[in-house]
Amino acid sequence: DPCRNGSASMLAKLFKGRAAISARVNAFFASKDAVLTRAEILTDGKFPVVAQRKSYKVFLEKGKTYNWCSCGHSENQPFCDMSHRVKGSSYRPLKFTYEGEKDEMRGLCGCKLNNFEKGPFCDGSHKKIDFDNLEEKYEVGFNK
Repeated sequence: DPCRNGSASMLAKLFKGRAAISARVNAFFASKDAVLTRAEILTDGKFPVVAQRKSYKVFLEKGKTYNWCSCGHSENQPFCDMSHRVKGSSYRPLKFTYEGEKDEMRGLCGCKLNNFEKGPFCDGSHKKIDFDNLEEKYEVGFNK
Protein backbone atom coordinates (compact mmCIF):
# COMPACT_ATOMS: atom_id res chain seq x y z
CA ASP A 1 0.00 0.00 0.00
CA PRO A 2 1.75 3.24 -1.13
CA CYS A 3 -0.07 5.44 1.41
CA ARG A 4 0.93 3.21 4.29
CA ASN A 5 4.57 3.07 3.16
CA GLY A 6 4.59 6.81 2.56
CA SER A 7 3.24 7.48 6.05
CA ALA A 8 5.79 5.15 7.63
CA SER A 9 8.56 6.82 5.66
CA MET A 10 7.36 10.26 6.71
CA LEU A 11 7.16 9.24 10.38
CA ALA A 12 10.64 7.75 10.21
CA LYS A 13 11.97 11.07 8.91
CA LEU A 14 10.06 13.09 11.51
CA PHE A 15 11.27 11.01 14.41
CA LYS A 16 14.75 10.19 13.16
CA GLY A 17 17.09 10.01 16.13
CA ARG A 18 16.48 10.69 19.79
CA ALA A 19 17.24 14.39 19.39
CA ALA A 20 14.27 14.85 17.06
CA ILE A 21 11.99 12.90 19.38
CA SER A 22 13.23 14.84 22.38
CA ALA A 23 12.63 18.16 20.64
CA ARG A 24 9.07 17.18 19.71
CA VAL A 25 8.33 15.88 23.20
CA ASN A 26 9.69 19.07 24.78
CA ALA A 27 7.62 21.21 22.41
CA PHE A 28 4.55 19.16 23.30
CA PHE A 29 5.16 19.70 27.01
CA ALA A 30 5.25 23.42 26.56
CA SER A 31 1.50 22.87 26.15
CA LYS A 32 -0.99 22.29 28.96
CA ASP A 33 -0.67 18.49 29.04
CA ALA A 34 2.09 18.41 31.65
CA VAL A 35 1.34 19.27 35.26
CA LEU A 36 3.43 21.08 37.84
CA THR A 37 2.52 19.23 41.04
CA ARG A 38 1.90 15.59 41.85
CA ALA A 39 -1.51 16.56 43.23
CA GLU A 40 -2.56 17.66 39.73
CA ILE A 41 -1.83 14.27 38.17
CA LEU A 42 -5.12 12.82 37.04
CA THR A 43 -6.08 9.21 37.55
CA ASP A 44 -8.83 7.14 36.05
CA GLY A 45 -9.37 5.24 39.28
CA LYS A 46 -6.60 2.81 38.39
CA PHE A 47 -3.05 2.42 39.58
CA PRO A 48 -0.28 3.50 37.22
CA VAL A 49 1.80 0.83 35.51
CA VAL A 50 4.75 -0.09 37.70
CA ALA A 51 7.62 0.54 35.28
CA GLN A 52 10.15 -1.06 37.64
CA ARG A 53 10.34 -1.85 41.34
CA LYS A 54 13.28 0.43 42.01
CA SER A 55 14.45 3.92 41.13
CA TYR A 56 15.92 5.05 37.84
CA LYS A 57 19.36 6.53 38.34
CA VAL A 58 19.58 9.50 35.99
CA PHE A 59 21.91 12.43 35.52
CA LEU A 60 20.02 15.67 36.10
CA GLU A 61 21.31 19.08 35.08
CA LYS A 62 20.76 22.03 37.41
CA GLY A 63 18.12 24.37 35.96
CA LYS A 64 16.99 21.94 33.23
CA THR A 65 13.29 21.07 32.91
CA TYR A 66 12.18 17.43 32.66
CA ASN A 67 8.88 15.60 32.23
CA TRP A 68 8.60 12.61 34.56
CA CYS A 69 6.30 9.80 33.45
CA SER A 70 3.56 9.19 36.02
CA CYS A 71 1.56 6.58 34.07
CA GLY A 72 4.35 4.01 33.69
CA HIS A 73 3.74 3.40 29.97
CA SER A 74 6.67 5.41 28.58
CA GLU A 75 9.36 3.55 26.65
CA ASN A 76 11.74 6.34 27.70
CA GLN A 77 11.51 5.79 31.49
CA PRO A 78 11.58 7.60 33.77
CA PHE A 79 10.69 10.39 31.36
CA CYS A 80 7.45 10.81 29.44
CA ASP A 81 7.23 10.00 25.73
CA MET A 82 3.47 10.74 25.54
CA SER A 83 2.49 7.06 25.72
CA HIS A 84 -0.29 8.01 28.15
CA ARG A 85 -2.18 9.46 25.19
CA VAL A 86 -1.83 6.32 23.09
CA LYS A 87 -2.73 4.02 26.00
CA GLY A 88 -5.71 6.15 27.00
CA SER A 89 -4.40 6.76 30.50
CA SER A 90 -5.60 9.82 32.37
CA TYR A 91 -2.25 10.04 34.16
CA ARG A 92 -0.24 13.00 32.96
CA PRO A 93 3.48 13.75 33.15
CA LEU A 94 4.98 15.81 35.93
CA LYS A 95 6.99 18.74 34.62
CA PHE A 96 9.81 19.75 36.94
CA THR A 97 12.95 21.83 36.86
CA TYR A 98 15.88 20.29 38.68
CA GLU A 99 16.91 22.72 41.40
CA GLY A 100 19.80 20.82 42.97
CA GLU A 101 22.99 22.63 43.88
CA LYS A 102 24.85 21.01 40.98
CA ASP A 103 24.44 18.59 38.07
CA GLU A 104 24.29 15.09 39.56
CA MET A 105 22.92 11.55 39.50
CA ARG A 106 19.55 11.24 41.26
CA GLY A 107 17.03 8.48 41.72
CA LEU A 108 13.68 9.09 40.05
CA CYS A 109 10.71 6.95 41.03
CA GLY A 110 10.27 3.84 38.91
CA CYS A 111 7.30 2.28 40.72
CA LYS A 112 5.17 5.42 40.22
CA LEU A 113 3.83 5.01 43.76
CA ASN A 114 6.10 7.34 45.72
CA ASN A 115 4.67 9.91 48.13
CA PHE A 116 3.21 12.89 46.31
CA GLU A 117 5.27 15.46 48.19
CA LYS A 118 8.46 13.88 46.81
CA GLY A 119 7.47 14.77 43.25
CA PRO A 120 9.36 12.58 40.78
CA PHE A 121 12.09 11.60 43.24
CA CYS A 122 12.32 8.11 44.71
CA ASP A 123 11.44 7.94 48.41
CA GLY A 124 11.93 4.19 48.88
CA SER A 125 8.20 3.36 48.65
CA HIS A 126 9.07 0.44 46.34
CA LYS A 127 10.68 -1.28 49.35
CA LYS A 128 7.44 -1.15 51.39
CA ILE A 129 4.69 -1.81 48.84
CA ASP A 130 3.26 -5.28 48.25
CA PHE A 131 3.16 -5.08 44.44
CA ASP A 132 1.73 -8.59 44.05
CA ASN A 133 -1.38 -7.58 46.00
CA LEU A 134 -1.51 -3.91 45.09
CA GLU A 135 -5.20 -3.62 44.24
CA GLU A 136 -6.32 -5.75 47.20
CA LYS A 137 -4.25 -3.92 49.82
CA TYR A 138 -4.26 -0.29 48.69
CA GLU A 139 -6.60 2.33 47.29
CA VAL A 140 -5.66 4.55 44.38
CA GLY A 141 -4.16 7.73 45.81
CA PHE A 142 -2.96 6.12 49.06
CA ASN A 143 0.34 7.96 48.63
CA LYS A 144 -1.12 11.50 48.58
